[in-house]
Amino acid sequence: MLQINLRLILLLAAVGTALYTLSRFYRPDTAAGRTLERLLLGLALLLCWNGAFSAQRLGVNLLSMYTAGALGLPGACLLMVLHLL
Repeated sequence: MLQINLRLILLLAAVGTALYTLSRFYRPDTAAGRTLERLLLGLALLLCWNGAFSAQRLGVNLLSMYTAGALGLPGACLLMVLHLL
């Protein structure tokens, strides 16, 4: 059963707001803009993964955020396989 956590929803809204704000100030064609987008998208994906699959939690750090943000859902699955090894 999926439980909706208000703090998780507020955190995801803050991530979305931060992504929008950063996209207004940073040009996406620069390396810094792409890196920040990937980090924020990876953070949102990992938080959703940890909220939906409470039995299998993934660590949230810069490397895992960048991997999940750059590769998307397959990146989160790759992190899960590495976690299980």
